[in-house]
Amino acid sequence: MLGQQVDQDGGFAPRPGARTERARPETVANDLHPAGDVVSTGTVQILGHVEGDIRADRIVVAEAAIVDGVLVARTVHVDGRVNGPIVA
Repeated sequence: MLGQQVDQDGGFAPRPGARTERARPETVANDLHPAGDVVSTGTVQILGHVEGDIRADRIVVAEAAIVDGVLVARTVHVDGRVNGPIVA
């Protein structure tokens, strides 16, 4: 494409400021208690308590976190508590 940079491997480099797969995860902090579904195309990191389903490419439930709902993702890592099914 015109104006797009080529990386060292000969592929196209992402444009400056473009989101990549290594983008920072969406985080539900430990002082939040959202009720409702969470949907993301990237990574969702749960540090607090969520009441609702979470759908993302990758979900991380931290040690002190609680999720009351369904987790649906390509990969799921749980150190906390999930009260619901996990589909991965």
